[in-house]
Parts: sequence; structure tokens; C-alpha cells
Amino acid sequence: MNTERLSICFTHIRHATSLIDMDGTKFLIDPMLSGKEKLPAVTLTRNRLKNPRIDLSFTADSLLEETDYLMLTHLHFDHFDDEAARRIPKTLPVICSRNDSKRLSKMGFTTLLPVSDSVVIKDVEIKRYPAVHGHGLLRFLTGEGSSFLIKYRGIKIFLTGDCVLTDSLKQILLETEPDVLIANGGAARFLFGKPITLSIRNIKELSSLLKDTKILVVHLNALNHCTETIDFCKEQILSFSNIQIPSNGETILLK
Repeated sequence: MNTERLSICFTHIRHATSLIDMDGTKFLIDPMLSGKEKLPAVTLTRNRLKNPRIDLSFTADSLLEETDYLMLTHLHFDHFDDEAARRIPKTLPVICSRNDSKRLSKMGFTTLLPVSDSVVIKDVEIKRYPAVHGHGLLRFLTGEGSSFLIKYRGIKIFLTGDCVLTDSLKQILLETEPDVLIANGGAARFLFGKPITLSIRNIKELSSLLKDTKILVVHLNALNHCTETIDFCKEQILSFSNIQIPSNGETILLK
């Protein structure tokens, strides 16, 4: 892993797992640490391919050595799997929603930092917004996750978490004006209903809405129910200069 000290940088690991480095304070986002094809397929989907579809770009040990704080948008297995729950030290500080903190406490995690509205950690302000993870009945089946706005040294990074594009999300993004948007794409879906994560069409709409925001698209190619591939998404964004799809293992300097 690149150990060069950068002011603010983002490293894409796999799927929704990433590492954000704020002047040496490192936040591990939504770790799914299982090896390739060690997890079952998502049920009620169009194939029975095992998950994750691809390997981690770094070893789990090297990631955990780098981590100061854990940040969880929600506890679905592709964002916090049993392997992560087993390997992550139970004393590692965890930023999460209040609902998720109750489950994490039962798992044995002892340093929980639940966010109802906002929290400040080493000059990093983190504000939570509810993430709507589906339409109609699926919204209730998938449960509510979190989106997080991270503010540090004049830069604002917005993590969508798993969500769909709602008028509320558009309004939040227009009001917060993030410099960087980490968007969970892939158009994940079941055999019924609409996608439960952002599609590349949704992300292009956000690109037009947030012309000065760098958009990094993640949550691609690793889960069997994500219907939009990296190759497809790259073809769709050729004329969108503010959208980028980072490679697994790639580090992007944000400031």
C-alpha cells in the first residue's frame, strides 16, 4: 500500500470498501474482507454466483494496520461481513448510526461513536444523513443506512452509502456542495422492483447537478446482484469530465 503522507487522499479497495487518509488519520469505510467467492450469492437475484466476485486489492492485515477509525454506512454483509467482524479489533473506534451501534455492541465492539447528527474527531467533522436503500416495499426490507458528509481542512467529502436517487438526496447535495462525492453505483437489484443502489444514469444526473464536484463511482463488479459493470459505466461517462471510476487499489489525491 502507498504509505506516502498526503494531505487528503482516497484509496479504493473493492466494492464499497475504501480508506480515506486525512493527514495521517485513516478511516476504513465499509470493510468486506472475505476472499473471492467465499460468500454466497445474494438471494432472489438473476444468478447464483458466489461473492465477492473479485479479490481484495490489499491483504486484510495490511488494511487493518493502516486503520485508525472504522466507518460503517450499514451492516449488510457486503459492507461489513463476518470476516471483518472477526478480524477487526473490538477496541477500534467505530463511526456508525445509533441503530447499528446496538448491534455492534452485541458483537463485542467497545468503542462506538454513534452519530445522530454530527461528531468531531481530530478536527474531522462527520455529519450523518439517512440513506434510502430502495423504492417501495424494498425500502423497508433493506432498512435505512447512512450517508456521511466528512469535512476537513476546507474539503467536503460526501459518502452516499447504499441509496437510491431521491429528491431529498438531491437537495442535501445542493445544500452541502461537496468537493468530492463517493457514489455507490452498480444498480444492484433483485428479481423484483427497481434498483436499490445508484445507476450510472442517476450518477450522470448528479454530475449535471454538481458540476464542480468530483464524483468517484464505487460498488462495481464485486457482488452478484450489481447489474452494471465497470466497462459499461466507463462507456457511459466518456463525456462527463467530473466522473471517475477508480481501479481497485488506486489512490487518488483529493487535496
